[in-house]
Amino acid sequence: GGGSDVTVDRISLLLVARVEMEGQDEEHEGTVVLERFTVGGGFRLAEEAEHTVPFTVTLPWETPITELHGQHLGPVLGIRTELEVAGARDKGDLDALAVGPLPAQEAILEAFGQLGYAFRSADLELGHIRGTGQQLPCYQEIEILPPAGHAHAVN
Repeated sequence: GGGSDVTVDRISLLLVARVEMEGQDEEHEGTVVLERFTVGGGFRLAEEAEHTVPFTVTLPWETPITELHGQHLGPVLGIRTELEVAGARDKGDLDALAVGPLPAQEAILEAFGQLGYAFRSADLELGHIRGTGQQLPCYQEIEILPPAGHAHAVN
């Protein structure tokens, strides 16, 4: 509760990502909110008191993959906790989030691995891919390198 009694109006969790934004002549990084979850609020917190708020959220199916078999792939995701107290927002802290692939994504990545392709890099790009029904404000690029025998045929 800190140094005085407070009324917590709302507790929100924000799923945020570091993305690459391409300008006319340059590329730079920024942070975007992928999803916002309200997980609690409407309670009084006494000075120096602790309060536990159990919650469950479902991440969007498009949530970028950050790791595969324990290997970090590059994209940075986090959960930012925001408290709304007396109409003011406290941006809170940012906690790192690890997200593994969905079973279908894992099967595809493993199939490429079995064919000799190697992981090169992954990043998040701000923007939409036309015709996909994409809901998030960014998309993930995963770059793989072909095996030597196919390098001439694949870009």
